[in-house]
Formats: sequence, structure tokens, C-alpha cells
Amino acid sequence: MLLRLIFRLVAKTSQDVCGFSPMSKKGGTMSKMIIETGQANKNPINSQGVKKNNVLFTSQKAAIDPKENQLVGIGDIKTQTGRVIRNILAIVEAGGGTKADIVKINVYLKNKNDLQDMNEVYRQFFPGELPARSLILSTFVDDRMLLEMDAIAIVG
Repeated sequence: MLLRLIFRLVAKTSQDVCGFSPMSKKGGTMSKMIIETGQANKNPINSQGVKKNNVLFTSQKAAIDPKENQLVGIGDIKTQTGRVIRNILAIVEAGGGTKADIVKINVYLKNKNDLQDMNEVYRQFFPGELPARSLILSTFVDDRMLLEMDAIAIVG
């Protein structure tokens, strides 16, 4: 009984502070929604996005053209950056959000020397208020990939 009371207090506090509650109206936890779109590349081992309450998480996306299912911009960080961001935005939009709803982006970059060119394209997509961002130097399964990104958005 005491645990149930504590859990309800935490749920109410979460709702007041964060704008969402871990409890549904039926008393159970809110279910998650899988987000899929033909406007971003798909991977058979993960979902393109997952939305729980009003928080949407995208999977890590590469510069894969969703129509051709092929890597684009080989050797060209600017082309790859644009394609990756368009893939991320397509998933956010399929989950009911816009780029203004993106609060965090993780950038996985192969070569730190590409940072300036990547930032140039990034700012074209986010000219105003910028989401929080982390930059991680990475290696990839496909050596032709120059970067990947994932994002978190608060939608609805």
C-alpha cells in the first residue's frame, strides 16, 4: 500500500514537473509507439523511431537514400550531412513533430576535419534556436560513411 502511494506521488510529480506521467488513465504504464516512415532508411534490426508519451527517440541514421536504399555522397561530408538530417526529420515528422521539437542531437563523426563543413550544412537546417548536441568521433561498419546522427524530440 505504501509503495502504491509513493508511486502515485512520483507519477503526479513527474506530470507536474515534466508535463507527462508514467501512468495512463487506466492505471498502467503508457505504451510505446513504433515510428516508421518510407521517407527515411530502414534497418531490419531496429525501429526508425520510438515514441513514449510525448518523447520521440530516433535510431542512429546514416546518409542512406530511402528510395534507393544506397549510401549517398560518398566522400562528401556536406551531402551526407544533408541526407542524414533529412532522414532524422522524416522520422520526427512521422511521429507528429517538427524540427522545432528536436531537443537533442547526437552526431557521430568519422573525421574531426569534417566538422566545419558538417556544421555549415547543420546550420542550414537549424538556423534559429539550436537543439542541444553532442559530438562523438566514431568509426562505422561501412568505411564510406562519414557521419551518423540520432535525435530526441518532445512532440505533441
